[in-house]
Amino acid sequence: MTRLAITLLAMAFALVPATKQERASDDRAEPVYAQNPDDAWNRIFHCLFSRQITFRYSSEFPEGAPFGPSPYFPMLPSAQPLQVSTGTFQRYESGDRAIDPLYPIDFAYPNPYAGVREILSDPLYVQLTRALRDAQNDPAERSPLARAMMQSDLWSAFDILDAHPLRDLADRRETLLGMIAELVKKLTLTRAQIESLPNNLALTAGEAGLPRLLAPETGWIEVEWLPLSEHAFAAGYRRVSRVFIKPAHPPADTQGFLDSLRDPSQQNPAALDGAAIVTQLICIDSQGELVPSPVTTQVELRLFTHSNDVKFKSARSREFDISRALILSRGTSRGFVVREDDAPAYLASAGNDYGFASRMFTHTGADAPLLVKQRTRCATCHGSDLTGLMTFSTKRLDVALMRHVKQLNSAMHDSADFVIAQKTARRDWKDLLDYTGLSAPR
Repeated sequence: MTRLAITLLAMAFALVPATKQERASDDRAEPVYAQNPDDAWNRIFHCLFSRQITFRYSSEFPEGAPFGPSPYFPMLPSAQPLQVSTGTFQRYESGDRAIDPLYPIDFAYPNPYAGVREILSDPLYVQLTRALRDAQNDPAERSPLARAMMQSDLWSAFDILDAHPLRDLADRRETLLGMIAELVKKLTLTRAQIESLPNNLALTAGEAGLPRLLAPETGWIEVEWLPLSEHAFAAGYRRVSRVFIKPAHPPADTQGFLDSLRDPSQQNPAALDGAAIVTQLICIDSQGELVPSPVTTQVELRLFTHSNDVKFKSARSREFDISRALILSRGTSRGFVVREDDAPAYLASAGNDYGFASRMFTHTGADAPLLVKQRTRCATCHGSDLTGLMTFSTKRLDVALMRHVKQLNSAMHDSADFVIAQKTARRDWKDLLDYTGLSAPR
C-alpha cells in the first residue's frame, strides 16, 4: 500500500485535527484528483481552493490566549457572547471539503471579493491559466466521478467570477471565464453516466453514525414545505439541498404531523429524533441540460435525545463533509470526513452566510474570520439547544400556513426540479451556455 493510500485511509471517517490544518503552505498542490501532485487537475484545485487564512480564535480554544471582548456584531441576539483572541493566527486550508472556491467571497472593505481578486492576480493567475491549458490538452481518461467533481468545482468558480466584474482586471477575468468554460464543456457527461454515478450516501449509511436516511423503513422522511432553500440559493442553484426529519414516534397521521411543524412557535423538540440536510451535486450533461446526480457532498445532521419521560433532553450536531481525495481513491465512493460538535469551524458573518472563512463585521469595518466550535456555528441559526428548524421558519405565516408540507419520495430527485428551474432562469447559467456553446435546455 502506498504512503498516499495509507494517509487517505487514516483520514476516512476521522476528525481533521486543527494542528494539521495550521501548517504553513509550501504552495505545492496536494494529491486530490491524482496521486501525482503536479497533475494538472491537482494544480487547478490548488489555485481555486487552497488558502492561507488569517483568523482569530474564540475563547473556546485556550491556545488562542490572551482574549479580549469581541469587536464583532453578534450574529443573533440569543447567541452567547464569546471573547476573541487579541492576536491573529495562520491556518492553512487545503479546501478539500464541501465548500466553494475563491473564498472569501464577501464585500468587506478595504479588500472586497478578496478571493476573486487573488485569482486574477499573479502568481495565481499565471499558475491557474497554465494548469487549465494543460488539463484541456491532457489526453488521460478520468473516471465519470472525477469528471463530475471537477466540473462542479469549475462551475462554481465560473459563477463566482461571472458575478464579480472587477473592472481593473476585466481582461484577465474574461480570459479565465473562457478557459474555465472550455474545460467545463470537455468534462460534460451523458445523462446515463450522471445517473449511474455512485450513491455514496446509500453506500455509507450505517457507518460512523450516519443514519440510513434514504431507507423509509428507518423512519426518516424527506420533506418540502416552501421550495426555496437558502442552502440552494447560496450555492447558486448548482446543488440540491434535501431536508429529512425523523419523528420520535411513527405518526398515526403523517400529513397532520408534518403540517404541525409549520408554525415555529408550536414546534416541540420532543416530537423529533433528528433532522438532516443532504446536499447533492447537479451536473451538466453533454446536451447542455442540468441533471440531478446521486453524489452527496455534505450531510448536516442533528440528533435529539429524550429523557425517560419522553421530554427533550439534548441535541448534538455532526457534519459529514466530502473529501475528493478520499472518494476518488478508495473505490467504494464513500469519502466523508466526520466533524463533531467540538470541531473547529468559521463563524458565519450573517445568519444566512454559507460561505467559508468569511470575514467578520465590526462597528468600524471588518476583521479576520473567527474560529469557533462547530456547535457554536450551528447555534447562531438553530439556537443554543440546536432545536430550531430553519426549514419551517418564516415571517409569512399568514401565507405559508396555507401550504401543506409535502412528503417526498427519497428514492427520486423531486427536490431537484425547483432548483434546476431556478438555475436555468439565471444570467450566470445563460452566460456559461454562451461561453461553452452548449445547446440551451429545451
